[in-house]
Amino acid sequence: MAKFNIYTYMFAPVVHTEDEPDFCEDFEQTIEESLNKKQEILSSFFEDDFKFNFRDSEGTYFHKWLVKQDGIFVLRIANNKATTIETNFEELIIPNYPSLIVIIDNRHNRQVIAIQKSKAWSKTSDVANILQETFNSLLRPKYRIQLSINPKFHTHEFWKIVKDFPNGILKVTFHFPYPNLPAISDLVGEFYKEVALETNSEPSTTLSVIPKQKTVKLEETSFLLKNMIAACAASGKPIIMEPRGGTKIRCGENNLVEEVLSDAALDDLSDKDELFKSKMELLVKFLNKIKLVYE
Repeated sequence: MAKFNIYTYMFAPVVHTEDEPDFCEDFEQTIEESLNKKQEILSSFFEDDFKFNFRDSEGTYFHKWLVKQDGIFVLRIANNKATTIETNFEELIIPNYPSLIVIIDNRHNRQVIAIQKSKAWSKTSDVANILQETFNSLLRPKYRIQLSINPKFHTHEFWKIVKDFPNGILKVTFHFPYPNLPAISDLVGEFYKEVALETNSEPSTTLSVIPKQKTVKLEETSFLLKNMIAACAASGKPIIMEPRGGTKIRCGENNLVEEVLSDAALDDLSDKDELFKSKMELLVKFLNKIKLVYE
């Protein structure tokens, strides 16, 4: 079984500023039009006649597309890991490009990426950063939108931190995404949705201890609190907690959501394979079981 960490990608507008060297003035459409077509724009980058390289500040990464079907895109991306060996008392550098699987679910209102856990990279977040930087280099100049790719985490991680610090929590800051997935916007609530839309921002809210009180009151029965935690866990946006007698903690950062997919779905995956249909069924089943919110 192959193990995957689950990420969500969220879109947001980019407002033109003087210090944006990658901006051109010849935009094809307004920011609002770009946001309305955000998923179609992203899918257009994956078409056969559109060529680009995955890259970040460290370099360029080879990739190979395996599946492009009905909003589901699967690729292998290879790391640049040169290996040094010694032979006849001489060191030789041998090229080494270990790869892993990335599954992008760009079906309507899904916006999920599954990144395989593999020795090719020590952390799946490194691959997420490469994807984010690459996609934004395509989105920002022409469409004036950008995306962030963040790992989903379990809501119980919040309550675990609360229980781990019996002396209480002094401050909790929730960061919410710019509204573009309705199910998450419903969790955030209409007020923060309107704030984000009117200010082109990703709003946040902070719960701070009242003077002369010892801790913030955090109860699992609170419907409002449950929704705020769920919105962050679903979008991967951070919850920063400051316990009494401890340092700041980012909720969920060390325990990402993990799902497994049968090796049979990935072996020699190609639309030229006679078993492609059955493998796609396994792939779709895997994607469909990914939850909006993980408890």
